[in-house]
Amino acid sequence: MQHNILKHKNKITSISGLLIALGLIAHFIFANTTISNSAFIIASILGVTPISLQAYLLISQ
Repeated sequence: MQHNILKHKNKITSISGLLIALGLIAHFIFANTTISNSAFIIASILGVTPISLQAYLLISQ
């Protein structure tokens, strides 16, 4: 699983960027806070996953 996450890091970053854009559009254009908050939460979790995994792998060596 660690290898797959690190292998697809660029795709994960792109998806996080799209979710952030979706959250901004939902918040400012449609005034839908549910979709906005959900998109930001998912983007945050996806964005921090590769970073925390790399930090864990560095510490565990």
